[in-house]
Amino acid sequence: MFSAANRHRHHQLADWARGDGNTTRERKIREEITRSANFERRLSTQLSTRNPRSEAESST
Repeated sequence: MFSAANRHRHHQLADWARGDGNTTRERKIREEITRSANFERRLSTQLSTRNPRSEAESST
């Protein structure tokens, strides 16, 4: 997972790759940013929607 500073750095790298005309590298960097953001979103959703009943059963 990327921290905010790390994500910003990856966006900078993608922008520089675009400036150099390296669209393949830019695309790969942006895909990795997207994958990371999606993973963080799914993880956050899973953690916030835990089943309280399952937690109660596992603690007994």
